[in-house]
Amino acid sequence: MNRMLNKLTNPSFILDIVQVFVAVSVGVILALDMTGLWSGAPWVTENISSITLIAVCTLIVSAFLERRVQLGKFIESTEKKLNKISDASNFRINLEDRKGYTITFEERFSNASNVELMGRSLGGILPGIAPIIRERAKAGCNFRILITDPEYFQTLEKSGYSSGSVFLDISLRILERLSKIDNIEIRFMKFPPNYSLLVIDLDKHHGSIQVELYTNAADTHKRPHFTLTQFTDKGWYEFYKNEFEKVWITSKPSSLIFNFQEE
Repeated sequence: MNRMLNKLTNPSFILDIVQVFVAVSVGVILALDMTGLWSGAPWVTENISSITLIAVCTLIVSAFLERRVQLGKFIESTEKKLNKISDASNFRINLEDRKGYTITFEERFSNASNVELMGRSLGGILPGIAPIIRERAKAGCNFRILITDPEYFQTLEKSGYSSGSVFLDISLRILERLSKIDNIEIRFMKFPPNYSLLVIDLDKHHGSIQVELYTNAADTHKRPHFTLTQFTDKGWYEFYKNEFEKVWITSKPSSLIFNFQEE
């Protein structure tokens, strides 16, 4: 019973019925007209051309709608298959150290519309990529940069712990200059993360998220990282995307850190 109801409510089945009904009706009318049996109905005889034209248009429209329905089903089926592929690929993420960085920052940023950077201080990379960020921002690329609030490091130092704030000082000097450029927004998070992020075109189909894991004793060039895309790693891609956005909206804007002076 349920299968019958599903079939009767299926758009393709309904359109097939419409096409058959129209085709049979026109065929009957033409046959009767040719045999003269419509002589008792002059209205039909006089308007046989208009009736035929309407029928043909109806068939064309119904055929077009049926193709639309079939295309929609094909797209839906394809999306389900891609999602299955994406879910399965989550178990095949490749970890590499920094020797795996075969594409330069300049190449990564060259065609990007939006770039996000997040890290403890980013002091290890900002000196080298600041000119690229400046150039791309002036060309219209939007940057969002997240590092740890200086207050966190100050609290560590007051408690007698080594904070590694030398890298933060480097970053602050660079970021203060970058914050004055259009298309660059900088914020400061309350606590340092246990990984860094490099995000290219976050909300686009070709977007990518590079995750580098911080280590306790290993040199920075030995830090493991992996790259996620929406096509191959949709679940984890959404996870790190949401992580970034949650931290971003709760972080301190740069205007509360930097003392801007009129130039």
